[in-house]
Amino acid sequence: MLSLDPDEMRTALVVLVLAVARISGMMLVVPVLARNMMTGMARNSVIIALSFPVIGRAWTTRPEDLDLASLTLILGLGLKELLLGLVLGLPVAAVMWGVEACGTFIDNQRGATMASLLDPASGNQTSPLGTFLGELYLTWLFVTGGFSKLLEALYRSHEIWPVWTFRPTIGPAFVGEVLSLADLVMLLTLLLAGPAILAMLLSELGLALIGRFVPQLQVFYVAMPVKSVVGLLLLILSLATVLTHAGDHGLSPVAFVRRIAM
Repeated sequence: MLSLDPDEMRTALVVLVLAVARISGMMLVVPVLARNMMTGMARNSVIIALSFPVIGRAWTTRPEDLDLASLTLILGLGLKELLLGLVLGLPVAAVMWGVEACGTFIDNQRGATMASLLDPASGNQTSPLGTFLGELYLTWLFVTGGFSKLLEALYRSHEIWPVWTFRPTIGPAFVGEVLSLADLVMLLTLLLAGPAILAMLLSELGLALIGRFVPQLQVFYVAMPVKSVVGLLLLILSLATVLTHAGDHGLSPVAFVRRIAM
């Protein structure tokens, strides 16, 4: 009859929890496996499946005295893993926020914010165009292999910051690189929304001149559909060119890990 050692079961449970903590923290900010999109056993099964390489490494490198480790030490390691996962997910999340902010900015200028809806990925109120661009970015992330790069950054981070190292080795560029992600959000917002915003500004200026010389025309009722058509048309025409240059400003998750660890 197979006998189960309680100490070994406790050790295996601790290894499992700490091994999946980092990817769980990453998925809190990356809307790929968000709780509102995938819940319950399906989400947990995917997270554990993606953590299999980490579980094996954590089991083979576990301390010999792990059975005697205090609860405070285990909770500290778990919190460290969770925070590292949050930081590793920020490059992808920052691009997502910038793309959604671009759509919200355009919808605000064309007067379509009244049609805001609930984004199932983030659980927040977003504009229709912001939601569409966000879903478009998630599709692009999987089609171009961006999700594989994200997993590569996760697995490589365990070479730099092992699970059992309480204090991760962080380079002097850590704070600057994390703060630069806020600049990335604003840069992508202006870069993506710039052509459409400029076109809507010119169309609004033209409508103002028309209303000046033709007072009988109700410019207020004409402005919204005209700005919507002009803005969306310019967005479609400029999207390919803008995305080509936006890739130059994007940040690879793998490169992000290397920079903050140097």
